[in-house]
Amino acid sequence: MGLALLMVGGFEEPAEAAYPGENGKIVFARFVDGQSDLYAINPDGSGETRITTHEGNDLYPVVSPNGKKIAFVRNPPGDASEYEATIFVMKLAPEGKDNRPVRLTKTGSLFPTFSPDGKKIAFLRYPGSIFGSAEIVVVNAKDGSRKKKLTDDRTQKSNLAWAPDGRRIAYTSNNRICEEAFCSYNSDQDVFAINSDGSGPPTNLTNSPEGELSVAFSPDGGQIAFVRFFYKPGGNSEHEVLVKDLITGAETNISNDPVNSDIQPAFSPDGTKIVFLGHAGLSDQLEIVITDAAGGSDQTIGSLAIVGFDSGPDWGPEPTRSRN
Repeated sequence: MGLALLMVGGFEEPAEAAYPGENGKIVFARFVDGQSDLYAINPDGSGETRITTHEGNDLYPVVSPNGKKIAFVRNPPGDASEYEATIFVMKLAPEGKDNRPVRLTKTGSLFPTFSPDGKKIAFLRYPGSIFGSAEIVVVNAKDGSRKKKLTDDRTQKSNLAWAPDGRRIAYTSNNRICEEAFCSYNSDQDVFAINSDGSGPPTNLTNSPEGELSVAFSPDGGQIAFVRFFYKPGGNSEHEVLVKDLITGAETNISNDPVNSDIQPAFSPDGTKIVFLGHAGLSDQLEIVITDAAGGSDQTIGSLAIVGFDSGPDWGPEPTRSRN
């Protein structure tokens, strides 16, 4: 059940807009012994801390712009349907009596992303199956109040990222109406963006013949990182992490691994690095990897072979008093 949630939209986790600041903690979900909890770790691999201890599955963590909170998806324990997933918010610290997660949404909610001022959270609400159509909804990040529905187009969507300037929210979609319980994913998805007030038609940011998954804004909002998959003979596909300059349109393949798939990118708050789930060196195991945002050598900070199923990395800023 937990792995099914991880696989929504082609085993993609939501990447996030990296907000400017000093590089702080990287948060991720770890799936071990039938349970997924959230962890935080320093970029050099030190100081790993377990954040949640829920008996069900905690997934899709994203860090607030001030680096002090996380939003995430929690699914109840047992044989509960994935549709029962809800979004919570809490301090970026171990769960306990002084740090209880606050529920923000109803069931069928996935892919949270903070607004740049940290006061709102956008997410995808699935009115039926989590494999069906979805709408973008915004709520108050403190208590889930002031709910506002931004879309009502009944199209398949996955992954959200709020642009650092606050004007747009990006997502992946094939932009086709889906009335079925299971929509088509992956093969023809592009990265789209809508105005954060819901006005205007969506804009296609990638518009490629290949499929795209996941999306993350750079701290200055001038670039996006995303996953593109290329089909191989025999029906297999290769997933690569690319960076696109939104002004020039230039694209750079920063993972460039012709053998293994690399997924789930997120920028560092200083904009110089990208963290993703991939393969460092000759390893055939999924690991948490850091690489230069312009492409370069990889640094591995976590390994599936050692610590379990690591997924959904997001990179938060170092907390400061100056941010809201």
